[in-house]
Amino acid sequence: MDRHFRSPIRTVVPIVLSAAALGAGGCTENSTPAATIGSAETVVSLAEGRSLYMAHCMMCHQPQGEGVMGMQPRLSRSEVVQGDVGYLVEVTILGMGDHPGGLEASGQFRQQMEGFPDLTDSEVAAILTYIRRSWGNNASAVTEDEVWEIRQDL
Repeated sequence: MDRHFRSPIRTVVPIVLSAAALGAGGCTENSTPAATIGSAETVVSLAEGRSLYMAHCMMCHQPQGEGVMGMQPRLSRSEVVQGDVGYLVEVTILGMGDHPGGLEASGQFRQQMEGFPDLTDSEVAAILTYIRRSWGNNASAVTEDEVWEIRQDL
């Protein structure tokens, strides 16, 4: 056998492992965060958050958080999303608009947002962590305990 021959597996595996360590293609503003962001708990939370986002939020806020101009706000590269966790929890649970219990809307967007009071604290934390870590956002994770504390005052 040729001394310079390298098995394809020996060549591919380090490349794949290196890509995984770097976040498989990088974490761009249009991507979901890489699994290398933090602990295994964060990775599970991000996966759960993405799944919950797709089920509850994507129809209005769009797959990449881009929103719909004049209808729903964008979540990508958003100062609001990266800002006050308390406000995000309130909006997620209570919604926005003139429906009963909703927070007053700014009038900037025509579409109202129904709240999700039936989501658990863990589910709200997972969704908010996902959006705060995706699409050009780089904010801290939201914990179940934070959501619980904020919910007590609603």
